[in-house]
Amino acid sequence: MKIELLQLLTAQASQYEISEHAWGALQSTDIAHALGFIKHRPAALLGRIMFAGELGFRSDLAFALADRTRKRLRIARQYTRLLGVSAHAVERFIDPKLCPTCRGAESLRLENTIGLIKCQSCAGTRTAKPLSQRQLASLCEIPWSSWQEHWREVYEEADYGLYHYLDIVIGALAICLSDHSSQEPDQ
Repeated sequence: MKIELLQLLTAQASQYEISEHAWGALQSTDIAHALGFIKHRPAALLGRIMFAGELGFRSDLAFALADRTRKRLRIARQYTRLLGVSAHAVERFIDPKLCPTCRGAESLRLENTIGLIKCQSCAGTRTAKPLSQRQLASLCEIPWSSWQEHWREVYEEADYGLYHYLDIVIGALAICLSDHSSQEPDQ
């Protein structure tokens, strides 16, 4: 478990540092324990993928996301295509892709220069440029006209669902982790 992941959760969680033997230190077992309290199955799956590194649950999350999207948008047909769109949304969400130029460092050191310069490929965002709508349609193997008419909205709804699940995970982890910090050591 990396401290950077924990710092993304909440400001409360950023005070923790990973340590194997110190009381009060946040352990990966604490994260796993906190994820166990999430009753919302798709959110728990997302938490297990993002914060426990259990990537094997990606297809389960894609199925749950496709089912949510199908219900919200009242999609009666083309479940296989919906599942494909959901799977691509999951992959893009859990792996946002670091900038290939600076590899997520935000700045670069050029030869024969002193100091660092901001990466111009990502403009300091650390991530690769987002895909265009045409690229997303191609990635999902959907014709552009069909993407514009219907599937763009489906992809955006799936993406929205993932952010909703992440909010649930962060809330649950923040509660469990704040309980962890308030415990007294046994004496």
